Amino acid sequence: MLNNETNNNPATENTENTENTAVAQEPSWYWDENTPGQGERPEWLKEKYSKVTDQAKAYIEAEKYIGQSKAPEAYDLKEFEDYIDLEAEQVANLTAVAKQHKLSQEALNDILSPLKAYHKSLIPDINKEIEKLGPHAKTRIETVNTWASNNLSEKALEAIGNLPETAEVVELLDEIRQLYAQSSRVPTGNEGTTEHKVLNAEDIQEEIKQNYQRYRTDAKYRRDLQEKLHIALGDG
Repeated sequence: MLNNETNNNPATENTENTENTAVAQEPSWYWDENTPGQGERPEWLKEKYSKVTDQAKAYIEAEKYIGQSKAPEAYDLKEFEDYIDLEAEQVANLTAVAKQHKLSQEALNDILSPLKAYHKSLIPDINKEIEKLGPHAKTRIETVNTWASNNLSEKALEAIGNLPETAEVVELLDEIRQLYAQSSRVPTGNEGTTEHKVLNAEDIQEEIKQNYQRYRTDAKYRRDLQEKLHIALGDG
């Protein structure tokens, strides 16, 4: 009776083991989420994809960049004209290479966008630059602009226009302006040789405040400070 309840047939055991192994073994690839592939994994299915549908989606996305669709007759780069010279030979070479590789307009935009962002990051914050120039910033800027327009050539003005709009550039031009103004003064014979110091309206006004008694009583001292203040403010 014990023999009737126990299966000792080796052939039966082997069949059961084979079936269990088949159930436990995962397919090596799939057609889609619900359809396992049959047989060996196809050679054309890349290792990083387990499903054919995933590779197909990636291929469609890649078409934008590898040029399965045709490149445009001419690329529209107006979006970047403030950051690159559209007439430059290098830009012509770039668009030629893009066409050669059949890049779409969108793909080329994606390549150039980081360059645009980089150039924008170099543009100074005007409000911060004005703040650096102190409370008389507006007057200093107007003074420098007026002086430059009245004294510099068109070529020089064009060169200045290509400089970044920073406080340091304004200070540089103001120093040149003051040197020009001081060199134009009629010498009195008592100047001597002194190191040039950039005049600042705030500093001069502070000196007058600290030495007001002398300013009131010493005509030469008063005249000297007034002349310096005129130069600093651009009206002397």
